[in-house]
Amino acid sequence: MEELEENDFLEELNYGTQELPDVTQRLGSLEEVKREPGLEHFERLIVHLDMDAYYAQVEMKYHNIDITKPVAVLQWNSIIALNYVAKNSGVKRSMTCYEALEVRSDMIFVHVATISDKQILGSDAPKTYGGGRGPPVKEAIPEQVKEPEIMEVDYFDYDSYSKQKEIPLPCAVVVDAHHDDEDFVIEDYQTFIPSSICKVSVLSSNKNLPPMKRFRVETREKEIQKFSHALYRNQSKKIFEILRRYGGIVEKASCDEAFIDLTECINKRYEELVRTKADSIFGEVLENWKEAYMFGHKEQGEGLFKPENLWDQKLFLANELAYQMRQDIKKELGYNASCGIGYNKTLAKIASAQNKPNAQTVVPIRYLQIGLQPIKINSVRFCGGKLGELLTRNGVDTMGKIQQMTVQMLNQMGLSESSADWLKNLSHGVCHESVKERNLPTTANAVKNFKKVHTLEQLENMITLVCYDIITKIKEYQEEFMIFPQTFSIGFFDVMDRNAFKSRRAKMVSPQDFNKDTRSIITIVREAIRAHAPQILPGASALSVSVMNFKPLSHYEVKTKALNTFFKAADYQEYAKLQEKERLQFLERQKQMDAQKLLIMQKRDEYPVGFKRSQPVGASSDQGAMKQMVRKEQQSKQVNGGIMQFFKKSFETADK
Repeated sequence: MEELEENDFLEELNYGTQELPDVTQRLGSLEEVKREPGLEHFERLIVHLDMDAYYAQVEMKYHNIDITKPVAVLQWNSIIALNYVAKNSGVKRSMTCYEALEVRSDMIFVHVATISDKQILGSDAPKTYGGGRGPPVKEAIPEQVKEPEIMEVDYFDYDSYSKQKEIPLPCAVVVDAHHDDEDFVIEDYQTFIPSSICKVSVLSSNKNLPPMKRFRVETREKEIQKFSHALYRNQSKKIFEILRRYGGIVEKASCDEAFIDLTECINKRYEELVRTKADSIFGEVLENWKEAYMFGHKEQGEGLFKPENLWDQKLFLANELAYQMRQDIKKELGYNASCGIGYNKTLAKIASAQNKPNAQTVVPIRYLQIGLQPIKINSVRFCGGKLGELLTRNGVDTMGKIQQMTVQMLNQMGLSESSADWLKNLSHGVCHESVKERNLPTTANAVKNFKKVHTLEQLENMITLVCYDIITKIKEYQEEFMIFPQTFSIGFFDVMDRNAFKSRRAKMVSPQDFNKDTRSIITIVREAIRAHAPQILPGASALSVSVMNFKPLSHYEVKTKALNTFFKAADYQEYAKLQEKERLQFLERQKQMDAQKLLIMQKRDEYPVGFKRSQPVGASSDQGAMKQMVRKEQQSKQVNGGIMQFFKKSFETADK
């Protein structure tokens, strides 16, 4: 459709108000509620729980950083996560640390944990990559993650000379040019700082460091390290353990986000309350509504919000349960979370984002339509991308505008019949997508980008880094889900095919071999890379390793048991019987062979002496039969020999 100004387009559509059934008034008995048209879509109770600035919260807890400080999590020089203090100051993700410092000069930066190939291989190289946490190789293993320590933020300046100096810091650092009259003499420590760098920052528990003027930026050596998110996955596991206590269906959307279907839980609880408290179910706990915002209502809570129908009552119970979830996470782990409570996944997710951080929002039917009207199309699940661009290009950028459109109008914009129906229903809060348990991972990946290398020796370090990351994930999956991959693949850019991305699959080692020596994966990945070296080198700049086709560990145990059963030691009596049977069969076949030979000789003796014949009568068929018997005899001896050898080995194994 031709692009129009927004007002012109809306006028052309000739909007008409299309209202859903009026449910804002008090309804009577339960039977009347059930007969009310249009409410069959609001029988489920879904919670969307989203952790607030999750990565930043984990790092702040780990380092015991004051919650009033602006904190950013770095991955190399880019910000990947921010707490809300930093966000409210105008700092944004994807900024570099230096850009963030221009916005707010007192920013605190914490780098994600990294692992070093030298540490993995047990080198004596300085272990300075933990950011005050200790060796990153330990950080990458969940069971070895340390509890949070009381850390102090320290900072000092020094003016360097033309020579290079070393500083006594347990982490890597980066600074900007700074000159000061005061000079610190530092020696006999591991971490190396070039002479051009003058200002140093560190997050450290070392109280012997000089006072710092202000906190700056910590960095890592990108070319010889790989980041690890094991700490975040470890904390995520604990969060989901809390969510599953409540008995609902928990769908893991990401490490810090979940959908929980509480429908059955709330229905059972409602029936129990009806039996025990009758009409006074909500009389004593109405104040709990104040803990939540009402979607479509500007203020937090509504004072004494009295549920007016069955849906309001159950929504009240779901709101209370969601509040308990958030309190448990805060009490046990120290993290804040926000959540939305609605009648489907879309409403719950929209609601959870409305009043962040550390808040929850419920979606009562009475405010549903008015609450959806200002919601931007691009912020709704599955409405971004090309669909969002199409709608925005035609002047439709909010759910309220779609509410007033017909399906035919949406068709004219280029949407299919099914897409138009789906979008129209969504604008009125109708979504049929169910919450599904998706807790078993299907793949695990590890990727490393680096400067171009040209030899296998140079690529070895990268192979080790990537493999160590994937080894850590496989161990986590074994412990948490009791699964193991059947296949692995390597990914690379093919230098022989214009650097097109290629992947090659191979069979994974067995769980038994993996548990005996986890570095067996490094071996098979090296072999795979050597096999495709002409495609990878020279000029390799990235490498990925993936594992897939996960099977339960019991699947491998059954296979092992079957093989052990097949190769068990034979019984001596059975062996003797089989040996005697084979001997008798051999004698019988020998008799038949002798009889056949005798018959052939007798036929030859019937011809007169001196009588010549190129092909005596019966000679061809008799000779063919004789050759066939000889072949059968040879085959029989081979089979019998194999069987005898098998039993002989079995006896030797049994004797041992």
